[in-house]
Amino acid sequence: MVRWAILAALSLVTGASEIDRLVADLADDDVEIRNWAMSELVRKGGKARPALEAARLSADVEMRERARLLLKRISPLQILFDFDPERADANQCLNLSIRLINESDEEVVFFCAGVSSRVELLELFDEPRDAMIVFDGRSARRAGCPLSEEDFVRVAAGGGFHRPIPPIHRREVEVSAEVRKAYPGISFWKAETAGRYRVVASYGFDRAAYKSRCTRECPDHDDPRKLWNRCSTQPLENDRSFTLAVGIERCACERR
Repeated sequence: MVRWAILAALSLVTGASEIDRLVADLADDDVEIRNWAMSELVRKGGKARPALEAARLSADVEMRERARLLLKRISPLQILFDFDPERADANQCLNLSIRLINESDEEVVFFCAGVSSRVELLELFDEPRDAMIVFDGRSARRAGCPLSEEDFVRVAAGGGFHRPIPPIHRREVEVSAEVRKAYPGISFWKAETAGRYRVVASYGFDRAAYKSRCTRECPDHDDPRKLWNRCSTQPLENDRSFTLAVGIERCACERR
């Protein structure tokens, strides 16, 4: 107990290196220290994920296994991108996709429409055009009860859910404060000009809001077997930056 108190005090002093030290303690000779490190890393939550991802590849069997177990407890679900930011090329009309990964030991249900993405303009390499493009998004409405199990997807343990992202050159782009300061006239933008961009993918499901879509008080709304009552409500987000060295307007598929 005294040793745990000493380690906790050291953690407060070292700050940024605390997680790395806790991960190293997963391979300590003292089982109590290993167990204490696991409990502390669980408390750190998602902040510990990068260090645990690295530890999962460790040559030390004990550290590797404990890191694997911790990753399942901290965040059994994660978002990954299916593209290489180093190869982002406007001439190829960059297409992106994201995957929801289920690292838990049980089946997880996702809300399909809860998987979303946005693109941000971080820096312009060329002067913007005079005409800003405003995106006009519309969504279809389903007749009858708007609650449907077709809105959800089951993902088995160790499996994933793949979701394509509309091509970058067709997407509305959010403008960063830095770009807006340099070009005050910018409102909305599309990735048609060379620059630095960031794609952000997220997942979220509000069960109460989803069920409130229907005002008919259908008898099966609260049925625990329905997918909307089994769906994961764990919010997820991931982002990745990329550079378009050539303006998208030169893309061959956009030529007339």
